[in-house]
Amino acid sequence: MKQQRSHHCLVVAAMLLGAPLSFAAEPEARPTNEWPAALKKKGYAPFLANTMRRLDETKTVAPKDAVDAVSVSMAKGEYISVQLGIYGIAGETQNVGVLITDVDLDVKIREVERYARYPQHFKGKWHQPGYWAPTSTLRLSKELDRVGENEKRAFWITFHADSDAKSGLQEGTIWLMPKNRPPTELKLKIDVRPFELPVARASFGVYFPRHWLPTPASNDPRWLEAIYQDMVEHAQNSVTFYNPGNLAVVPPQGNLYTESLPLAKKVGLIHKGIPCITMGGIHGASEASVKDVLKWRHCPQRRNSRNENII
Repeated sequence: MKQQRSHHCLVVAAMLLGAPLSFAAEPEARPTNEWPAALKKKGYAPFLANTMRRLDETKTVAPKDAVDAVSVSMAKGEYISVQLGIYGIAGETQNVGVLITDVDLDVKIREVERYARYPQHFKGKWHQPGYWAPTSTLRLSKELDRVGENEKRAFWITFHADSDAKSGLQEGTIWLMPKNRPPTELKLKIDVRPFELPVARASFGVYFPRHWLPTPASNDPRWLEAIYQDMVEHAQNSVTFYNPGNLAVVPPQGNLYTESLPLAKKVGLIHKGIPCITMGGIHGASEASVKDVLKWRHCPQRRNSRNENII
């Protein structure tokens, strides 16, 4: 009503003064689903995907989701990951490389794989989209082969500040560099806080039997070490081992003692005072021999040098 009254007063004044009358047209609101001309011309747009969801489960990317900056805040000793997505607006974007500059931190870049991979014995029996992509655990990749029109692809980027990292704000750049499109510059800000977070006293780990790995990964310790490292980067502080080994002899024999436990220690997955659990059947051992093994495992020297391992 106030708008109409204002226009009416202007019309009356113009008639009395004999002045020409004109109105400035109000700008037409652009639909929220219309991509800006600059991004349309470029053909792709960066966005940040939820790190708690698989990429194929994320919502449709809209213009409002496009980003031109990435900000991270982390304590010393902490790992923080972002899932930096690339959305194809028009045509195919080829060979998208990523480069991070001017940041004095440990940075790992992995490709988020398109499809799930299954161990052979799970195929046709259990379907959980995106459940298994072992190559993304071991192979670091700084290039996506292509991003199709209306397709979402992503890099998984993990930042790590050592305990002796310099606290304060670091400012750098993330470059996205397709082979057939103009590059994109994203401003990067990382705030390293002047303290370390204590390790949680509660055990936080997962159950992971090695035979879930497809061959040849199930027989390659590099895969297991990379998976344990990935668990560390997701703030886990323990692991549930599978198969306690041969408890008929002292010391006990098995991969738990020669491979799994040393690898978990190497990457910092397990901690003194925080228990791990060992699951699996105890075969070929008498009650007396099991008691001897448990006595050996829990002697003061070993208890002081390693974490508690519950069978």
